Amino acid sequence: AHAVQIGHLLRELKNTSPFAQSITILGPIESAVSRIAKQFRWQILLKGTSIQSLHRFTRFVLTGNAPLFNHGNISVKVDVDPYFMM
Repeated sequence: AHAVQIGHLLRELKNTSPFAQSITILGPIESAVSRIAKQFRWQILLKGTSIQSLHRFTRFVLTGNAPLFNHGNISVKVDVDPYFMM
C-alpha cells in the first residue's frame, strides 16, 4: 500500500535528520472509517516535543518528496492540530 511506503520513508528520513530525533512516528494505520466514497483512508501521526521540529520535518518531507505525495489519485492531507482523528 502507498501508505506503508510513506511510513517507511518517514522513518528513514527521521533517522537521517538531526532535527527529527525528538519526533515519534505512529502508523500508518487504517482510519477508523477506512473507506468513504470509494476512497480508502490511512493515518500517520507525528508526535514531538517541539512544534518547530514537527513543522520543519513536515516541510522537509513534503517538499523533498513531492512526487510520492502528488501521485495519481493519492491525496495527502496534513492536519497540524487534529481535534478528532477519524
